[in-house]
Formats: sequence, C-alpha cells, structure tokens
Amino acid sequence: MLKFSMVLTIILLIILSGCTIFEDNGVIRCTNTISYSEWSECNNLLRERTKSTYSCFNGSLLNEKIEIESCEMPCFADWLCSNWNDCSKNNNQSRICVDFNECNNDTNKPSIIQSCIFLNPCSNISDSKLKNECNSLIYRSTNYCYNMNNSVSAESCLFSYAYLYSDLNTCELINTSLPRNTCKAVISLDESYCNILEPANRSGCNYEIDLRYQHLAVINAEPSFCNYIQNSNIQSNCKIISKEYENFRSDINECKKFAYVNNSLNYQTSIACYIYHIKNSNNSICNEVDYFIKKDCENVLLNNLSFCYDKSGNERDWCLANFAYYYDNINLCKDASNEDNCLYTIGYWFNEINYCLSIKDSSIKNVCINSYVNYCEENINNCISINYCDLLTNSVSKNNCILKKVKNEIKFINKVW
Repeated sequence: MLKFSMVLTIILLIILSGCTIFEDNGVIRCTNTISYSEWSECNNLLRERTKSTYSCFNGSLLNEKIEIESCEMPCFADWLCSNWNDCSKNNNQSRICVDFNECNNDTNKPSIIQSCIFLNPCSNISDSKLKNECNSLIYRSTNYCYNMNNSVSAESCLFSYAYLYSDLNTCELINTSLPRNTCKAVISLDESYCNILEPANRSGCNYEIDLRYQHLAVINAEPSFCNYIQNSNIQSNCKIISKEYENFRSDINECKKFAYVNNSLNYQTSIACYIYHIKNSNNSICNEVDYFIKKDCENVLLNNLSFCYDKSGNERDWCLANFAYYYDNINLCKDASNEDNCLYTIGYWFNEINYCLSIKDSSIKNVCINSYVNYCEENINNCISINYCDLLTNSVSKNNCILKKVKNEIKFINKVW
C-alpha cells in the first residue's frame, strides 16, 4: 500500500511539473522540461536566446544555456525627398524620395505624388491667337492651332509647334508650300526641301536652317553645330552664344570688347562688365582690368566711398551704383546726385530687378523693367524663380513675353507641363 502511494505521488509530481510520462517495462519514467526565451534583437549579425532545463521530478532549474545564431540586421529606411515639382497640366505633382539606407522596400515611404491646381501661364494672355498658340505648346496638341481665325495664324502656330518639339509630322499639316517645306527643311536640317520652293524663297529657307543649327548649338552647349551654318554672321554669333548663353559674364576678357569711349553707353557697359567680375571673382583681379577702371576697382575693394563723394553728376551716380551693387546696399544710392539714376544703373547694367522696382520715376522704371525682361528672355536660366512677364504693364508686351517664356522653357529648360 505504501509503495503504491509513493508511485502515485511521483506520478502527480510528474503531471504537475508538465513532464512527459511514459512507461518502460513497468517502470514509470519522465523527461525533463525544456523552455526557451524569446530571441534577442539582432546585433552585429547575431542574436541569442536562453535554453532552460527543468527537473522532471520536482520542477527545479537544472541548467541554462545561451544559444547563438546568425541573423540579418533590421533595416530602417532613411527617406530624403526632393521638393515637389511644378504642378502638371494633369493637376498633379511629383517628387523623388530616396532611401539612403537602401533597404530595398517601401516601408514608411513618403508620398511621391499629390494633387494640385495647374496654373496655366497661357490663361494670362489676352490675345486669343497667341493664347491658342501657347495652349498648343502647353498641352502638346495641334488642335488649338485650328481654333484660330485665319489659316496664316494656324500655319504659324503649327510651324512653332513643329519647331519646338522637332515634330516633322506636324509640318505635313501645313497646307501652304512655303511654310510647309521650310518647316520640313528646318526640322530635318535638309536643304533639299528649300530647293522645292521658288528661287526667291530659297535663301529665306536656308536662313531658317542656319537659325536651327544655332538653336541646337545653344540648347546643347555644343559649338560644333555652328560649323554647318552658311551665313557668316549667324555662324560667328553662334560660336559666341553656344559657349555661354549670356552676355559678358563668362569671361573677364569679354570686357575688353567694350572699348573706352567718353560717352555714357560704352563707359558704363565696360565698367559694369569689370565690376561684375570684381564682385564674382574669388581673388582680386584689379591687376587684370583696363587702366580707366583700375582706381574704381581698388577703391571698391577698400570700400572707400570718398572716392565717389568727390565726384558729381552722372559719374557720382555710376560710382555709387558700383559700390551699391558690390556691397548689396541699396541705401548708397540715396547719396547720389540722382537716386533714380543710381538705381537704374544697377538695375539696367547688372540686371538686378529689385533696384528697378525701387525707382520712383515711372518712365525710367519701365525702361529698367523692360531691359530686365529682355535679359530674362535671352538668359532664362538666370530668371527661373520669377514670373518676369508679370512685371510688364503693357498688355501687348506682356502677351508676347508670356508666349516667348513658354517657348524658352521648352527650348532651354526642357520643361514639360
């Protein structure tokens, strides 16, 4: 009886301890209990857990063992996103997001597309003909060209579209022989299309081909296109502007082209050129400038305003304008003989629009603004951040400016709305 009770007690302990019970030739046996802790986080490509063994008979801890295995480190994305691009004509905008940790998954990736309201620049054009031409370029649809009142305007619109998008098929939509074959000659750069035309029109067609080569040289910054130009004047101009689509700012040696003559135009053109390079040079370049600007250069670097105060009239205004431009201090013009003249000098010669907008005399102000707009139309990459056409008050000028701006954005910035 006592023996039976002991066996029963052992069986109960085994059951309570969670051990596995089995009978072996009439003998009650059990196996020890093993448990595992959770795996630790991956560290240096390894993780570990604890293996614990408990006694089958009394549940006591017999031993613990650390188990280790290899693992992959968790990858946490580090997203960096670009600014949103301009709102497209489809009323959405996108951006690029890059994971610098290269986790190769999109976990927690920020949105790269969002809705927006497209502000069509053509909507600010009051002239219907120009607006249709503008819309044909924005929406890349020749249908707008057919909304014009006369066939000449429609064909001009089609030619413009074909030219900017290098679309030979659009040339075929032009009914009249002269613009159609000129269009094909220009797009394909094939003068044989010019030979189809009447002799009196062939030179004009070839002239357009020359302009196309210049266009390609400029937008690709590749002067070799200039070698195909037949007109010597266009070829010469092409080689200059294809290197740097801007006036006199690429090389200080360009300043020497403006020979010093004692009149305001040549003098201030030359002095503005040198002052620009003095401000934007990493080193002092006073030793490189022509003799008549040497003192100006040295005194600007020394910030010696007395050099200007000893002058009078236009010379005082120009001198203070150079100092104001160099030190970005518009208040220096207040001590000029004529404040507006000082502001105009900076706005006109250095293409600084804020100085133009500060001019009080409306007529001088408009001349200054128009000069800035002309500069932007020829050097659009330097005016991307401003809607410079909005500065114009004359509706005709503004309409033409907007259309030209759209064309230049396609031509030089490869912009797609």
